Amino acid sequence: MLSQWSLAFSIADIRIEGLKRVSSERVFAALPVQAGQTYTASMGAQTIRSLFELGFFRDVTLEQDGNDLVIQVAERPAIARVVFTGNKIIPDEALRDVLRGAGVAEGEVLLQSTLDRLQTQLAREYEGQGRYDATVETRTRALPDNRIGIELDINEGQIATIGRIRFIGVEQVDVDDLRDAMELTEPGAFTFFSKRHRFNRQRLAGDVERIRSVYFDQGFARVDVKSSTVQLDPQSQTVFLTILVDEGRVYTLGDVRVAGELPPGIDNLDDDVSLTVGELYRQRDVSADAEGLKAVLGRSGFTGANVREVPEFDDQAGTVDLTYLVEPGLKTYVRRIEFKGNEVTADPVMRRNLVQLEGAVADTGKIELSRSRLERLGFFSRVSPSLKPVPGSPDQADLEIEVDEQSTGSFSASVGYSQSSGAVFGVELAQDNFLGSGNNVKFGVNKSDAVQQLSFSFFDPFLTVDGVSRGIDAFYRQTDFQEEGSSSYSIDETGVSVNFGYPISEYSRVGFSGGLLMTDLKLGANLAPGGSAAVGQITTFQTDVAGKESFTELQTGIYWQRSTLNRGLLPTDGSYQRVNFDLSIPGSDLQYYTTGYDGERYFNLAPEKAIRVRGRVAFGDGMGDLSTIPFFRNYFAGGQRSVRGYESNSLGPRSDVASGVASDPFGGNLLITGGVDYQLAAPFVDNPRSNRLSVFVDMGQVYDSRENIDLGELRASAGVAFTWITAIGPLSFSYATPLNEKIGDKTETFQFSIGTGL
Repeated sequence: MLSQWSLAFSIADIRIEGLKRVSSERVFAALPVQAGQTYTASMGAQTIRSLFELGFFRDVTLEQDGNDLVIQVAERPAIARVVFTGNKIIPDEALRDVLRGAGVAEGEVLLQSTLDRLQTQLAREYEGQGRYDATVETRTRALPDNRIGIELDINEGQIATIGRIRFIGVEQVDVDDLRDAMELTEPGAFTFFSKRHRFNRQRLAGDVERIRSVYFDQGFARVDVKSSTVQLDPQSQTVFLTILVDEGRVYTLGDVRVAGELPPGIDNLDDDVSLTVGELYRQRDVSADAEGLKAVLGRSGFTGANVREVPEFDDQAGTVDLTYLVEPGLKTYVRRIEFKGNEVTADPVMRRNLVQLEGAVADTGKIELSRSRLERLGFFSRVSPSLKPVPGSPDQADLEIEVDEQSTGSFSASVGYSQSSGAVFGVELAQDNFLGSGNNVKFGVNKSDAVQQLSFSFFDPFLTVDGVSRGIDAFYRQTDFQEEGSSSYSIDETGVSVNFGYPISEYSRVGFSGGLLMTDLKLGANLAPGGSAAVGQITTFQTDVAGKESFTELQTGIYWQRSTLNRGLLPTDGSYQRVNFDLSIPGSDLQYYTTGYDGERYFNLAPEKAIRVRGRVAFGDGMGDLSTIPFFRNYFAGGQRSVRGYESNSLGPRSDVASGVASDPFGGNLLITGGVDYQLAAPFVDNPRSNRLSVFVDMGQVYDSRENIDLGELRASAGVAFTWITAIGPLSFSYATPLNEKIGDKTETFQFSIGTGL
C-alpha cells in the first residue's frame, strides 16, 4: 500500500479494481492524476479525497504494481428494493417519486447523507397534505452481493382540519367574496362531503392565487398577498390560517394602444381591442384581448406571434396606460399534416374534414375549425392539434393532430330490457365508423314483446368531396301497440327509402328523401266499429278508406338541419335544430303530411358540465280523402325519451270505452314536449365523457287538433337521471316525480332501459 512516505515514481498506467456498478469513466473523470505524471504523496492524498467526494465508495486504497498505480475501491451497497408499509393516503409510486427527488432509487448507490434526508423529505410530503403528526421509521437490511434493502414504516397520522381563516388588511373587498373563491374553508354543514375543511399546502398556494384573481378582477392591479401564516395546534391537529393582504388602490384604464411592427396585410389592430378608456383595469380582460390579438395574427399565418402587455401605472391618478406590444415573427406555412393515434380511422377520412391544407399558410382559425370538425364526428374522445417547427426552416411547421379513438360500435349480440317494450333480444352490427371508412352501417334483427324488426341502413357522409351525403334504409317491422302500452291494434310495415343531404354552410345542411312504404293494419276486436272500445278516429278512418286494411305509400320529404354541437356524443356546448316536412305523394293509398321542429341548446358552465334546454313540436294532417293522419301514425308522449315520470306512450287522447272498461292511450296528431336538464359528469365514473348525471324538468302532451287544444293540460315532472355509454350500449336510469298528474294518468317514478338506444 502506498503511503505518504512512499517513493515517487513515474506512472506508466492507472488501473481501478473493485468496480461493480460505478462506471470506470466516471471514476477516471474525477481523478486528479494521469498516466505519465510523477506520483507524489500529496497527489495520492488528493486522489483518495477526490474519490471519496464522489460518494460511491466506503473505502479507497492506492497500491504500486511496478510503475502502475493501482486504485482499489470498495463500493457502497446498492439499493436493491424500497418497501413501504402503512401508507394508504399516498400511493407507493407517489412516494417513490419523492425518494427519487432525494436521490434514493432502486439500483442507485446508497449514500448515508441521502438516507438521513429520507425521513425529513417524506415528513414534508405528508405535512403538505395537512398530516403534521405523520411519522416515518427507516430500517435497512443487508442483502447478498453488496446490496441493501430499505424498509419505510409509515404512520400517516390524522389530517389537520381548519379551525379559522382570518384576513388582515382587507377593507375594500367583501371578505365573503374571498372566502367563496378559496378551496379551503372553515368547517360547515357540507364540508364533511367536500373535504374542503382539510388543510393542504398545495390548495393554500392555489387559494393565494385565487385571492389575487378576485382583486385583479375588481381593478386592484397591484394587490399583494404578503403572507399566509399557518399555526398548528398539535393537540387537536387544528390549523389556524392568517392571510395578510396589501390591497393597494383601484386602477382604471388610461390610454390603450397597439404598438410594434405590424406584418404585411394587417393595417390596424386597434379595432380588435375591446378595452376602453375609463373602465376598470381587470387582468382577465387584458389577457383576453392579448389572446384575441394573437388569434387575429394567427389567422393570417403568424402562428408564433407574441403579444406582450406593457402597463404604465400612474399611482397618483390611479390610471394605467396599456400598450400591447406586437412581435409577429415570420409567417408560417404548413409543410405536412400528420395524424397520430388513429389506429382504426383511415387518414383520408380525417383529412377530408380538415379546412387547413398542406402547403397553405398556417391559420389558427382553420386549425381550430378542423379540430372541431373531427371532434363532432364522434369517433374520438380527444383531438389535439399542434404545430411542430421544421428544423432549418423557420417559416415552416408540420401540423400534428393526435387523437384518442373511442368505441363507435361493434358486432354484438344483446339482451336488454325496456319498460316500454319488455324483454329485448337482438343481434346487431352497428358501426358509425365502419372499418375506419367514416361510413355508418347498421344491420339488425330485434325482437321484443311489442316489436319484431329486421333492418338495414347505410349512410355515407361524403358521397362527394363537397360533403354531399347519401343514406339508404330498408326495414320490415311488426308492431303490437297493445304490448307497447297503447291501443289494441297492430301493423306490419315494409319500407325502403333513400335520402341525400347537401351542406349549405359549415353548420347547416338541407336534405331530401324518397321511399316506398307498405302497411297492413289489424284491428283488435274491441276497436273495430261497434266494439266495446270503438274510437271515433278509427271509425272516421275506416269510412275515409272504405274499409281497406292494406296500404301502399310513396313518400317524400325535405329537411333543414343546423348543428353547432361541440361533439357527436354527449355534447356540452352548442345547439341543434331540425325542421322537417314529409308528404305521402298524391296517388298513394293514404295521403297526408307531417311536419315538425326538434331543437336543443347546451349552455356550457365548465368542462363536462352544462345546462340543456330542449323542445319538440310535431304535427300531421290528412289530405285528399283523409280528414286527419292515419291513427296508426299518431304521436305519443310519456316515458324515458319524452316525459319521464309517466308511463311510456301514456299521455294524450284515449279511446272511448264502455262504462267500467279501462281506456287505452290512442295518441294524437299534435305533439309538444320539452325540458331543461342540468348535466354533469358523474364523479364515480372514470371517463367523464362516457356518462351524464342530470337533474331535469320535463313537460309535454299529445293533442287531437280537431278538438280544443288546452296548454294547461301539459304534464310536467322533475327528477334525476343517469346515462352511461358502455360497450354493450347505453344504460339509462331516471327517477322522476310527476308535478301535475291528474286522475287517470299512468305514472311511473323509476324508469330504465338497458342495451337499447338512447
